[in-house]
Amino acid sequence: MKEPLNVKEPVKKTPIKDQVLEFLNKNPYDKLTPTQIGMALGKSYSNASSSVNSSLKALVKSGDVTRCKIDGKVLYQIHQKNIL
Repeated sequence: MKEPLNVKEPVKKTPIKDQVLEFLNKNPYDKLTPTQIGMALGKSYSNASSSVNSSLKALVKSGDVTRCKIDGKVLYQIHQKNIL
């Protein structure tokens, strides 16, 4: 039996995921690149994107964060349901 397609998986909480969600909640209307998010969390430019990529993917999969592509850039934003 197949599962419905719209079922969101709960995300396992980790410190970096919590930091990403907290940062995106502070900037609910901004669409940001992984590099911008990572640098805001104190990572160096060369490691910023890779340090948050897996967390962002998991948060998108769980429905907490939305992903869009504008002018070739992948941008992330807190999902409207999570705006505090």
